[in-house]
Amino acid sequence: MELLIEARWVILKVAIGVIVLFYLLVTGIHMSNRLLIDRALFGVNKYVRVIMNCP
Repeated sequence: MELLIEARWVILKVAIGVIVLFYLLVTGIHMSNRLLIDRALFGVNKYVRVIMNCP
């Protein structure tokens, strides 16, 4: 039973990771390299703030 729960968490994490990577890839096409570097350094929170400030 524990193995099944563990497997579900792994699948969930992988699915979330793929969705996030796909989203960043699609939105990253419209971004400059500077913003990509900032996003990598400061994380997703700063990226979300940048998007909210620039519709």
